[in-house]
Amino acid sequence: MEKPHSVVLENVCVSFNGDPSSNVLDRINLTIPAGEFVALVGKSGCGKTTILNLLAGLIEPTQGRISIHGKDAAEGREHVGYMFARDCLFPWRRAQKNVEMPLEARGLPAEERRRRARRELDRVGLGNFADYYPKSLSHGMRQRVAIARTWVLDPDILLMDEPFAALDAQTRLNLERDFLKQWAERESTVIFVTHDLPEAIALADRVIVLGKGKIIYDDKMPFGWPRDPETVLADPRFGQVFAKIRDLLD
Repeated sequence: MEKPHSVVLENVCVSFNGDPSSNVLDRINLTIPAGEFVALVGKSGCGKTTILNLLAGLIEPTQGRISIHGKDAAEGREHVGYMFARDCLFPWRRAQKNVEMPLEARGLPAEERRRRARRELDRVGLGNFADYYPKSLSHGMRQRVAIARTWVLDPDILLMDEPFAALDAQTRLNLERDFLKQWAERESTVIFVTHDLPEAIALADRVIVLGKGKIIYDDKMPFGWPRDPETVLADPRFGQVFAKIRDLLD
């Protein structure tokens, strides 16, 4: 049975100066079924992060309509989590308290906040570091805390803006593997922005390429699940997909 749509953009335009000829997004039509992992790639300024910001409610479209779970976007945003490129942890709060922060904002009782935050830290392998301040954690560990903080609200839709871009290669691969395992357990919809084409192909169900505010490529990846990013990179089909998308980007 076909999955319900969790995100729909209909004829969406965004212009930051009121001039339609300089739209950041130009009549975007995009439908993302529930539970799908979608990667958005493209050159800087093509509108990738703008789509995330629209879904998060940080900006509004100049034209068009956005719906989340069949509702107007403003009503559906309680289902959305957003993870930024940098960990954005509060340096004066321990790891546990950083993860609790979104639950505090929603007014949950202290005991429930502690329980849910510890559960997420355990899931990312940092249960023994709950009382550490960010300055005492490695970059990769801080990113794990940020992932735990994003998951703690149990979002149906997870927006991710280059979350692994600043990590070294091995830490990045380990976090990608861990994240795919987490996603498989939760089945959230993921919309993942990256400049790294191999990362997009290795992680996503579907890769969408943006060029000058328009969708110029949208296709499913030919790799099944469960999936290991390193194995995908060694698959002969990876080279074929990479070459096709790279030509579009060039």
